[in-house]
Amino acid sequence: MTRIAIIGGGPAGLMCAIIAKRSNTENEITIFEKNDIAATLLPTGGGRCNISRYSTDIKDFAQNYPRGEKFLYSVFNQFFVQDAIEFFESIGIKTYTQEDERIFPVSNKSLDVIFALKNEVKKLGIRVINTQIEEIKIIDNGFVVDNKYFEKLVVATGGKDNKILHTLGHNIIPQKPAMFSFEIKENFLLEAAGVSIRNITANAKFGNKQIEVSCDLLFTHKGISGPIAYKTSSFFASEPYSSNNPIRLKVDFVGEELSLQNLFDANPQKEILNIVSAFVPKSLGKILLEHSNISSEKKACIINKNEREIINDFLRGLEINAVAPVPNSGIVSAGGVDLNEINPKTMESKIHKNLYFCGEVVNIDGLCGGYNLQNCWSTGYVAGISL
Repeated sequence: MTRIAIIGGGPAGLMCAIIAKRSNTENEITIFEKNDIAATLLPTGGGRCNISRYSTDIKDFAQNYPRGEKFLYSVFNQFFVQDAIEFFESIGIKTYTQEDERIFPVSNKSLDVIFALKNEVKKLGIRVINTQIEEIKIIDNGFVVDNKYFEKLVVATGGKDNKILHTLGHNIIPQKPAMFSFEIKENFLLEAAGVSIRNITANAKFGNKQIEVSCDLLFTHKGISGPIAYKTSSFFASEPYSSNNPIRLKVDFVGEELSLQNLFDANPQKEILNIVSAFVPKSLGKILLEHSNISSEKKACIINKNEREIINDFLRGLEINAVAPVPNSGIVSAGGVDLNEINPKTMESKIHKNLYFCGEVVNIDGLCGGYNLQNCWSTGYVAGISL
C-alpha cells in the first residue's frame, strides 16, 4: 500500500486520483480540497463543459498553448484527446463533437460530468477531506499534510498563487490571469454592451508580437469579452501592456474584399445605417456612425469620399485598444511551477522525489475551446499512472 495525498480536487486532481486508484487498488488516496470537488467544472463551456477539442495531431494541438507547447508533446503521447473521450465513456459520459471540433457531453450539462467524476471517486473508495492546506512538511522522502504522513504527494491546486508552492523549493513563475475580458480605451464602444458578433477576424499587436484570431466578439459594459478577448489575452498574458502602451486590435467585420462605392451605387436610396447593418448589428452600426459624425439616416447617394473612407476604416479595421484585464474575469492563469523542474514523462518533480504536479498549477495554459481541460486530463493521467 502507498499512501498518496492529492491537494486540489479540480479536474487534474480528480483524474490523477482516479487513474492512480485504478492502476493499483491498494493505493490509499486522499484528496484535500477546500471547496466541493469538481466545482470548477461547472462554468466551463458556458455550463456545458467543453471537455476537449478533437484532434489526432499532437504537435498541431500543442500549438494552442502559449506556454507549455513542447513540454506537452511527451504528455500527449501518453494521454490525448481520444483517450479522454474513452475515459469519460468509462464513467458513463458519452460525448459528441461540434462542427468547430469542440467536444461536449451529449447532455450538454457540466453537472453530469461533475456527478460522474464524484461517483467514480466514491466507487473507488478515494477519501475526500474538505480543508484548506497551507503547509506541507517534507520528511524522509515523504510528506506531512494535515498532520498525516504520506509517501507520495500531488499538488493540483490550480492557477491561483498560494503559499504551498513557495514552500516546496521550486522556481515559481509569477501567476497572472490569462483568458480574460479586457478593459478598453474606446469609451464610446461601451454603449454597445451586450452586442455579440460571430466569426470575425482581428489582428492583435503589442510591440513586435502579433497574432490573427478569427472567432466571436462580445462587447461589455467594461470593454470586450468572448473568444477574441480570451485568445488575445492568452497570447499576451506575460506582456507589460497598459493604458499608455495598449494591445492594439484591428477588427475586420467584413472578411472579404469590399467596394463601398459599388455597394452605395447599387443602393443609392438606402440609409447608410441599413447598409452598414449588413456587416454589424444595427445598434453597433449606429454607435460607429455617430462616433464618426455621420448621420445614420443619410442616403448612400450623398455619402462623400471622406465619409466613405471613414466607414470603410471602421468596417475593415476598427481599432480597439486593450489596456487591462477586467478584474476577476480570468478563466485560467499563466505561470506556476517552472516546467524545467518537472519530468514531462511522469509529472514528478526533479527536485523532490515522490512529489508530483498536474493541471494549471504548472506553467501551462491554452487557448479557449477545450485546450485547458485537456491539459488537466492529460497531466492528471500521467501523474496518476506514474504514482
